[in-house]
Amino acid sequence: MKKIIFILMMLPVAVFGQNDVTTFLGIPVDGTKTAFIQKLKAKGFVSCPNYDLKGRFNGRDVYIDVQTNNNKVCRVVVEDQQYQNDVDIAIRFNTLLRQFRSNEKYMEFPVPNEMIEDGTDMYHEIRVKNKRFQASFYQKPNNVDPDDKAKAQALQDKIEKMKENRSESTFSSFTEVLGDLNGLYEKYLKYKLVWFMIDEQFGKYKIALFYENGHNMANGEDL
Repeated sequence: MKKIIFILMMLPVAVFGQNDVTTFLGIPVDGTKTAFIQKLKAKGFVSCPNYDLKGRFNGRDVYIDVQTNNNKVCRVVVEDQQYQNDVDIAIRFNTLLRQFRSNEKYMEFPVPNEMIEDGTDMYHEIRVKNKRFQASFYQKPNNVDPDDKAKAQALQDKIEKMKENRSESTFSSFTEVLGDLNGLYEKYLKYKLVWFMIDEQFGKYKIALFYENGHNMANGEDL
C-alpha cells in the first residue's frame, strides 16, 4: 500500500475532479457513445458487423465495443480478433502483463498480478477448476489535491515509524492508516480501472481488455 503514497507524493499538485478519468488511446472514457466512436474512427478504426469497431491496437487486430450507462460511456472492451492455443495465450497474457508493468501510466494495487506458469493446463484450469486468468491495473491520477499530498506524506512518515517500533504499534493505529489509505484509493484510483482476462471458447483462447470509467458505472441508482 506504500505505492499509492509514493505516487501521490510524486504527482503534480492541483485540484482533483471527475475530469480525471480513464483514457483509451488518449481519449477520455466519457461523453456520448457517438462522439467517442467518432474519435476512434479518426484514429483509423472502422465500423464492422457485431461490434462497434475494428482495427489495430497494441500490434493486434481487435474488435472494440463501447458500453454506456445513462447515455455516458462507461467501458471500452477490446477483444482480439483471432483465437490462440493454450501455449500462445499464456505467452500473450504474460507479455501483456509485462507491458502494463513497464508503462509509467499504470500501477498495480494492492498486490502484484500473477504470471501464468509454464506448462499450465489452461483448459483444465478454466473448464474444470473454474479459474479466471485476469490482471488488474489502475491508471495513475493526473493531479493530486494539495491536502491529499500532505496527507500522503504524513502517512508515509507514520508507516515508517510503525515499522521502526513494531512492538509499540497498536491495532487501532494500524486500522487508522488503512482507513486513510483506503480513502486515497477511493478518490484517486478506484474509478480508473483497466483490466484484462483470457476468454476461452471450445479450447481456443483470446484476450479481452476493459478500460473503465467508474464514475459512469451503474451504482444501484436504478434499484
